[in-house]
Amino acid sequence: MLALAISVLYVIYKPILLLKEIVMDLSKGNGDLTRRLEVKNQDDLGQISQGINQFIANLQSMMLEVLQSSTHIDSSVERLKSETEANNHILAAHATETEKIVAAIEEMSETTSNETVNLATANHQLRLIVEQFKLS
Repeated sequence: MLALAISVLYVIYKPILLLKEIVMDLSKGNGDLTRRLEVKNQDDLGQISQGINQFIANLQSMMLEVLQSSTHIDSSVERLKSETEANNHILAAHATETEKIVAAIEEMSETTSNETVNLATANHQLRLIVEQFKLS
C-alpha cells in the first residue's frame, strides 16, 4: 500500500519536478529554448505547462529576432566602415590636390610679385632714360 501511494505521488509530482527544472533553468539564463513541457491533461498543471511552453516559444521567437537584428546591425556597421574608409581615401586625395593647388598659387603669387618688382624697376629706368633725353 505504501509503495502504491509513493508511485501515485511520483506520477503526480513528476510533472511538477519537470516544471520546476525548466523554470529554474530559465531563471538562471541556461534554459534550452527548444525544450517544451509535455502536456497530458488540461488540469491546472497542464494549463501551467501550456503557459510555460508559450512563454518559452515567445522568448525563443524574441531571441531569434534579436539575433537577426544583431546580424543586420553587424552588416550595416561593416558597410558603414567600408564607406567611411572610402570617404577617407577620397578626402585624402582632395587634400593632396588642394595642397598642390595652394603651392601652385603661392608660386604664381611669388612670380607675379617678382614680375611686379621687375616692371617697377624697368619703369623707373625707362623714366630715367626719358629724363636724360629731355635734358640732352
